[in-house]
Amino acid sequence: QEDLWKASLDLCQTISRNSPVAVMGTKLSLNYSRDHTVEEGLEHVATHNSVALMTDDMAQAFASRGDPSSKFEDLPAFSKL
Repeated sequence: QEDLWKASLDLCQTISRNSPVAVMGTKLSLNYSRDHTVEEGLEHVATHNSVALMTDDMAQAFASRGDPSSKFEDLPAFSKL
């Protein structure tokens, strides 16, 4: 059980070092793709990437690789339409 706890915390730290836009986009794309065809899922990813890559988060994520002190701005709250 302790090994599972440590592995879980390691995974959380790995995810938290990534761009919040990338993490959120990945989650959205995975959830979307569960209920759609592969082609629709890939189109969703392409559309999302064309918008998400216009933020500074990706550049900041690559620049801060290996620096645990780097922080990202909080994501804005999105409505649950």
